[in-house]
Amino acid sequence: MLNTSWGYEQTNVEFFQVVAVTGAMATLREIAASYTEAGFMSGKKTPHVGRFTGEPIRRRVGVSNTVKIDSSRRATPWDGRPQHVSSYA
Repeated sequence: MLNTSWGYEQTNVEFFQVVAVTGAMATLREIAASYTEAGFMSGKKTPHVGRFTGEPIRRRVGVSNTVKIDSSRRATPWDGRPQHVSSYA
């Protein structure tokens, strides 16, 4: 399980489930997450394993098991804790 955390003036979080690994390549699928409000315009997200929201993508696994999703997002191994998110009006 991997997650991203990114944004400017807000924090966005996505979760990805690793569905296959071949050599240095991993096949990932984005999965749904629940949101729990934790304060003004902020909260915590927790993934729903197996509830896929995206098509499979193949990416190279980098140092410390990180995966570059695209030019602005890098996924890292999820630590098992709900992840902080925030929004901006």
